[in-house]
Amino acid sequence: MLEEEIEFALPSKARITAMPPVAENKNGPLSWRVEWSKGSAGKLTTRLEATLNGRELLLPETIKLQRELGSLLGALSMEINLKVER
Repeated sequence: MLEEEIEFALPSKARITAMPPVAENKNGPLSWRVEWSKGSAGKLTTRLEATLNGRELLLPETIKLQRELGSLLGALSMEINLKVER
């Protein structure tokens, strides 16, 4: 299991106007969850949890894993909108 949390410090006059929804995959050889949230005082936090089935994968499962990795990369690359006041 992989668990990672990253906290980003935002500019002092920045405010988050839009964040991606929680994205997850609960089935298959790779299950994962990506969540973005407003952290404490001017921080943005993202949390990733991923679990890979611990056994050797057969060809159909390998193909499914490749699709799941593509979905995970898409979830990690979703846009966050910030507005910085001058």
